[in-house]
Amino acid sequence: EQDEACDDALGDDCSDGPDCRDGTNESAACSDDKPNEQPPHNNRVRQFIKSIVERPLYTQGVMGCIVINTVALCFDHYGISVEQMQALEAINVVFTCIFLVDVIACNVARGFRAYWRDPFSCFDGAIALVSVVELIIVSAASGAGSETSGPSSFSVFRSLRLFRIFKMAKNWKSLQTILKTMIDTVQEIGNFALLLLVFIFIYALIGAQLFANRMHFDPKSGVRLALSDEGYDDADVPRSHFDTMARSMLTIFQVLTGENWNTVMYDGWRATSFSWGSV
Repeated sequence: EQDEACDDALGDDCSDGPDCRDGTNESAACSDDKPNEQPPHNNRVRQFIKSIVERPLYTQGVMGCIVINTVALCFDHYGISVEQMQALEAINVVFTCIFLVDVIACNVARGFRAYWRDPFSCFDGAIALVSVVELIIVSAASGAGSETSGPSSFSVFRSLRLFRIFKMAKNWKSLQTILKTMIDTVQEIGNFALLLLVFIFIYALIGAQLFANRMHFDPKSGVRLALSDEGYDDADVPRSHFDTMARSMLTIFQVLTGENWNTVMYDGWRATSFSWGSV
C-alpha cells in the first residue's frame, strides 16, 4: 500500500516528465532514503546548559565579570602590600574559574567542533586556558617556597590577564566588526609592506655604498676620522650609521618615520665633507 501511495504521488507531481521514475523529481518524501536532517538533541543536560548559555542574562553576567576583572587588574601597582596582593590573587582565581566554567558550558552547549571553529570563541577559549596554565605555574612556584620563583617572577603571565577584555568580542558585535576590519586591512596592506621593504633594502644598499665606515668622528673635535687615521677604532660612532646592512636598514626606516632624521642628515654632511651628502 505504501508503494502504491508513492506511485500515486509521483504520478501527480510529474505525470508528463520522463524523469519521474528516475528519482530526479523533488518529491523525495516517497523515496526510501530518509531526509538528511539534524537529529534532535535528546540529552537533557545539554539542552539545559544550552538554554542557560543562550539567555541574555547569562551573556550580561559574563560581560559584567569581564569588566569587574579588568577593574581589579587596575589595582596592581608598585609597592603593593602583601594583603592586597593576596586579595588580587584570590580575585584572579575566582574569575579564572568563572571563565573556565563558561568555556566548558559553551563547549557542551554548542559542541566541541562548533565552538572551536568560531574564531572569536577559539580566542576566548585560548585566553581561558592560558589563564589556567598561568594559575598552575604561579601556584606551583609559590608552593616551592623559592624567593626567586614566586608570583612576582611571573609578571609576563600575569600580563596575559589583560587579554581577557577581548573576551567581550565574542558577544560585542560592533567590536567583532572592528576587529574583522582591522584583520582585513592588515591582509590587504601585505603587498604594500613588501614593496616598502624592497625600497628600504635598496636605499640601505645605497647608504652603505656612500657612508659605510665614514661616520666615525673624533670624540673631542668631532672631525671625521678615516679608516687609516689613528684612533679610528675608538672613534665616536652615532647610533644611526651605515656600517652594517642591519644598521643601514634601521637608519633608513628611522628617516622614513621622521624620527631624528635631521641628525642623520648632519652626520652624513660631516662624513662626506660636502653639502649634497645630506641628500
